[in-house]
Amino acid sequence: ENVFVGHDDVYAGEDLFKPLVAYKILYDLSERANESIWNLYLVCDSSIIDSIAEHLEKNEDGELAKAFKFLHSNNSGSYERCEKFLDDNKKYIRNKMLKYVKNNISKF
Repeated sequence: ENVFVGHDDVYAGEDLFKPLVAYKILYDLSERANESIWNLYLVCDSSIIDSIAEHLEKNEDGELAKAFKFLHSNNSGSYERCEKFLDDNKKYIRNKMLKYVKNNISKF
């Protein structure tokens, strides 16, 4: 299921919040994920990953989007590579969230 569909009350305003939510999902995975959350990641439908990636791309972050999609589709039943990638890029993701908010502060 597309994580951004059916939530018009939250994502109103020309999809303003969607890239921010996509970054927050990745940041939360890097920061708070436990084994049960990672197991959900392993079995989630690729349409969810594609949806997250699509909204990263809307913020001109195609490289992060491609990497996240690649890691999900090539996980070989293990989340460790994605966990390491997100942990290594936690500061980048946090900075992208902050920059997105700063660049769009007048729209919030």
